[in-house]
Amino acid sequence: MDDIVNCPSCSQQMRVPDAMRNQRLRCPHCLQNFRPGYGHVQAQAIASMPPPDAAGNASRRDEFVQTEPRSGMEAGERPISRDLIDSRLFLGRLQNTRGLCVGTLVLLVLVMVVDALSIPVDLAYKHVLDGLDNWRGPTPQQLQQAQTLEMTNMVVGLVSLGLNIGIIVVFLTWLHRSYGNLSVLGARDLAHTPGGAVGAYFIPFINLYRPYAVMQETWKASDPSRSASDPHAWRQASGSALVVIWWIFWLLCNFAGQIGLRASFKADASIEDMKVATMGRMAGALLSMIAAGFLILVIYRITGRQEEKYRALQPYEQSLSSD
Repeated sequence: MDDIVNCPSCSQQMRVPDAMRNQRLRCPHCLQNFRPGYGHVQAQAIASMPPPDAAGNASRRDEFVQTEPRSGMEAGERPISRDLIDSRLFLGRLQNTRGLCVGTLVLLVLVMVVDALSIPVDLAYKHVLDGLDNWRGPTPQQLQQAQTLEMTNMVVGLVSLGLNIGIIVVFLTWLHRSYGNLSVLGARDLAHTPGGAVGAYFIPFINLYRPYAVMQETWKASDPSRSASDPHAWRQASGSALVVIWWIFWLLCNFAGQIGLRASFKADASIEDMKVATMGRMAGALLSMIAAGFLILVIYRITGRQEEKYRALQPYEQSLSSD
């Protein structure tokens, strides 16, 4: 007999063969790993549980649910606590994000160093541009200085591009795992899926606000002070000011970068356009350093909060399984 189970992350229904009822499964919709539940509870049995009476008192059948007899069921199998069924906690082990956290932090620090090195180069380039005469043209010395600084800027830009590609890969992998951990930590009714949390960064206009919402949700649902018995307690948790500051500086960084790019890629760029492009690069580098610093704090704190909450949930899980 097959079981009908719901994915704890995206609520997608799936049919599980009887032979796989005790194995870890992967949801084909959101790719989240989970176990169907303790005691071979069927989705039909959970859905058929009667509500509490008018006085708010739960009946004995409401407190405990026993699956229907079927072939292969162990003799004397114990009923399952309704509290465990409602919360559907602890359906897998916490995915390790510590290595990804460290890798992302190292790459962010390197990007901050490169950005810091690019600012004096851009300042020197702007000084050369300030000395140019639009009518008489640059002197050979000024032209040589400008070419040297442009080459230096190109090298710095290539290094920064490589580091940022690495950050995109490692950071988004960390985000996918961290958001997937929220269901393991007992949070339910989340607004996104792990894949959706990552994809939000690549959708125009949506990437202006949804990544911020995903990070705040991850922060709140990772709060170790929230009750383990209430899968919706994370909604009452406070958001993080670190996430707010990070996102503000991230948006400003991208805005400044866009101004610099538009000015530098003009077909008939004048010296004034080149100055605007240089100022945009400097502002973008400075804002990028600040945003990277706050992102380091956010990633480090979320990783620590999830590990702390998972450790705190272990005694609760053991008490439920021994009831």
